[in-house]
Amino acid sequence: MRLEGTFLRSKVARRVLLFFVLPRSSLLFLAVLYFVESNRVLVRQGHIQLLAASSAYGRTVYDRLLLADQLLRMAPAIFPARSRPRRPGAPGRTFRA
Repeated sequence: MRLEGTFLRSKVARRVLLFFVLPRSSLLFLAVLYFVESNRVLVRQGHIQLLAASSAYGRTVYDRLLLADQLLRMAPAIFPARSRPRRPGAPGRTFRA
Protein backbone atom coordinates (compact mmCIF):
# COMPACT_ATOMS: atom_id res chain seq x y z
CA MET A 1 0.00 0.00 0.00
CA ARG A 2 1.51 3.28 -1.06
CA LEU A 3 0.62 6.67 0.40
CA GLU A 4 0.50 9.62 -1.87
CA GLY A 5 1.83 13.02 -0.88
CA THR A 6 -1.57 14.66 -1.27
CA PHE A 7 -3.08 13.35 1.95
CA LEU A 8 -1.45 16.08 4.11
CA ARG A 9 -2.58 19.01 2.03
CA SER A 10 -5.86 19.59 3.82
CA LYS A 11 -6.04 21.19 7.27
CA VAL A 12 -8.18 18.38 8.62
CA ALA A 13 -5.64 15.74 7.63
CA ARG A 14 -2.82 17.67 9.24
CA ARG A 15 -4.85 18.18 12.44
CA VAL A 16 -5.76 14.51 12.61
CA LEU A 17 -2.14 13.51 12.09
CA LEU A 18 -1.04 16.02 14.74
CA PHE A 19 -3.76 14.70 17.06
CA PHE A 20 -2.26 11.19 16.84
CA VAL A 21 1.45 12.05 16.72
CA LEU A 22 1.76 14.68 19.45
CA PRO A 23 0.39 12.60 22.35
CA ARG A 24 2.57 9.64 21.33
CA SER A 25 5.69 11.76 21.36
CA SER A 26 4.95 12.99 24.90
CA LEU A 27 4.40 9.38 26.00
CA LEU A 28 7.71 8.44 24.43
CA PHE A 29 9.41 11.27 26.31
CA LEU A 30 7.85 10.13 29.61
CA ALA A 31 8.88 6.52 28.94
CA VAL A 32 12.50 7.55 28.35
CA LEU A 33 12.45 9.75 31.45
CA TYR A 34 11.02 6.89 33.53
CA PHE A 35 13.65 4.49 32.20
CA VAL A 36 16.52 6.85 33.02
CA GLU A 37 15.26 7.58 36.54
CA SER A 38 14.48 3.96 37.38
CA ASN A 39 17.91 2.94 36.09
CA ARG A 40 19.54 5.56 38.32
CA VAL A 41 17.57 4.38 41.37
CA LEU A 42 18.46 0.73 40.73
CA VAL A 43 22.16 1.55 40.35
CA ARG A 44 22.06 3.51 43.61
CA GLN A 45 20.38 0.58 45.40
CA GLY A 46 23.00 -1.77 43.97
CA HIS A 47 25.79 0.42 45.33
CA ILE A 48 24.14 0.51 48.76
CA GLN A 49 23.76 -3.29 48.82
CA LEU A 50 27.35 -3.76 47.68
CA LEU A 51 28.56 -1.42 50.41
CA ALA A 52 26.59 -3.35 53.04
CA ALA A 53 27.89 -6.71 51.80
CA SER A 54 31.51 -5.56 51.70
CA SER A 55 31.20 -4.04 55.17
CA ALA A 56 29.81 -7.30 56.55
CA TYR A 57 32.59 -9.25 54.85
CA GLY A 58 35.21 -6.90 56.30
CA ARG A 59 33.76 -7.28 59.80
CA THR A 60 33.80 -11.07 59.43
CA VAL A 61 37.44 -11.09 58.36
CA TYR A 62 38.35 -8.76 61.23
CA ASP A 63 36.52 -10.95 63.76
CA ARG A 64 38.33 -14.04 62.49
CA LEU A 65 41.67 -12.28 62.75
CA LEU A 66 40.86 -11.30 66.34
CA LEU A 67 39.90 -14.90 67.13
CA ALA A 68 43.15 -16.19 65.60
CA ASP A 69 45.11 -13.66 67.66
CA GLN A 70 43.36 -14.75 70.86
CA LEU A 71 43.99 -18.42 70.08
CA LEU A 72 47.67 -17.75 69.44
CA ARG A 73 47.95 -15.83 72.71
CA MET A 74 46.26 -18.69 74.58
CA ALA A 75 48.40 -21.41 72.96
CA PRO A 76 51.18 -21.33 75.59
CA ALA A 77 48.59 -21.89 78.32
CA ILE A 78 46.97 -24.77 76.47
CA PHE A 79 50.26 -26.44 75.53
CA PRO A 80 52.65 -25.95 78.46
CA ALA A 81 56.40 -25.74 77.90
CA ARG A 82 57.16 -29.05 79.67
CA SER A 83 55.15 -31.03 77.10
CA ARG A 84 57.29 -29.65 74.29
CA PRO A 85 60.71 -31.19 73.58
CA ARG A 86 63.64 -29.04 74.71
CA ARG A 87 65.88 -29.77 71.77
CA PRO A 88 65.11 -30.78 68.18
CA GLY A 89 66.49 -34.33 68.49
CA ALA A 90 64.79 -35.10 71.84
CA PRO A 91 62.39 -38.04 71.95
CA GLY A 92 58.73 -37.21 71.84
CA ARG A 93 56.22 -35.93 69.36
CA THR A 94 57.70 -33.54 66.84
CA PHE A 95 56.30 -32.09 63.68
CA ARG A 96 58.38 -32.27 60.53
CA ALA A 97 57.30 -30.24 57.55
